Amino acid sequence: MSREILCGPAGSGKTRRVLREYVSTIAEHGEDAALLVLPSRLACERVRRGLVADGEVRGLLDPRILTFPDLAQLLLDANHANVTRISDLQQRLLMRQVTEELCAEGELQALAPMCEFAGFIESVSGLINELKRIAIDSEAFAKRIQGAAVDGERGREIAEIYRRYQQRLQAPDPPLYDDAGAFWWARDLLRDGERRPFEHLRVIVVDGFDDFTTTQLQVLDELAGFEGIERLLITLCLDEDDGRRPELFRRTRRTLGRIREILGELQCTHIGASDECTTDR
Repeated sequence: MSREILCGPAGSGKTRRVLREYVSTIAEHGEDAALLVLPSRLACERVRRGLVADGEVRGLLDPRILTFPDLAQLLLDANHANVTRISDLQQRLLMRQVTEELCAEGELQALAPMCEFAGFIESVSGLINELKRIAIDSEAFAKRIQGAAVDGERGREIAEIYRRYQQRLQAPDPPLYDDAGAFWWARDLLRDGERRPFEHLRVIVVDGFDDFTTTQLQVLDELAGFEGIERLLITLCLDEDDGRRPELFRRTRRTLGRIREILGELQCTHIGASDECTTDR
């Protein structure tokens, strides 16, 4: 199984190359054999229409051209995960209920003056969503706060909000999950060997991203680890000679490091505007 990152500046032909690989795979093995992950549903729709309009394929009955959220949801649905999604509004209402209860119990001494401020619930929800995207659960966050020397009381109280919020998500039968938590459930299904509807998947292509959340990379890592997966290909907008403009590619360099941290060492192929390739490890 090969894992590769295709790097090149904008306009170097990265997307054209990976689309050729996607098309060749489904032409030989069928639509279930390839997965293409793109940043938005609009991008997915454009690619679907473009492939058909350009005559690359005769028709796409059930193409696996998905965003990361749609990929996570497809895994949950196809494997009949006994969980229920909550909307952003329901998440904020649940977060408000949790903070009001903690305030009434005297557990939010440092945060109590802020609880009635406009935007407080939105800010706490955003923080917890971000913690979940980087795969830090409530227990791990609480441990980190205990070792922090700055703003410890407020941090402890936020950790308690996070813990109580997660407790409320788990309490019902079936449990609830928010948008960030969908990737936790999808990742854990894959770790348990549940890979439907990707039993016949051979090639995974990820294009158009300049950053990934930890949980997105974990889902990719688990999916690419199944028997039968031949190739994982990720594109990055990164110039091989980026030393001349380090500030332009600093974010992408950081993303490359995070990909390697979670997915392991990948072959890195560089293409330039001339479409010439160089490969390193």
